[in-house]
Amino acid sequence: MSKRLFIVAGSVLLILGAMYLWVSRAPALPLASIQLVGYESRQDSVVATLVLSNTGASALHYWDSSQGVCYEVLAQVRGRETNLSSGGGPSSMAGPIVVWPSRSARIHVALPVGTETWRCTVPVQATGARVRVFTHLGDSGIWNRTFPVSQWFIRLFPLNDSAEMDIRSETFIVSTNGVL
Repeated sequence: MSKRLFIVAGSVLLILGAMYLWVSRAPALPLASIQLVGYESRQDSVVATLVLSNTGASALHYWDSSQGVCYEVLAQVRGRETNLSSGGGPSSMAGPIVVWPSRSARIHVALPVGTETWRCTVPVQATGARVRVFTHLGDSGIWNRTFPVSQWFIRLFPLNDSAEMDIRSETFIVSTNGVL
């Protein structure tokens, strides 16, 4: 009986070790694209809705803070080029928004009135093991039910996110003849 228990326990540990190594592997570089969905006219700005699509084989994430999604915009406003940026609120309130492979996320970009052309850059990272596991635990509700254990468990996984990479859109034209 003890020999059989030893074999079963050893097999379970081997399987758990293999799963840990598989989850902890370094992520592939992020591949994504940005498409324009449409515009919404407001009193003091034009809000563009973009879709960030993950076209790669591994999860990627971008940062969202209390002041919105982090992005940069190069725009031509009334004949002059200008740089705009958003996001970057207090880091204690920032968090990664994970986009799984073959999925997408919507991002809203505020543009000044009079924008003629513009393009957007969103910094992203390939999601490492700790953020992937944290996101799965949060989405399934396990994180809230077993918080002390989850908090300890998540530290077993490495923070092996890739270096930050910029995903750039094509240049968009704001049509004054179209419906905003």
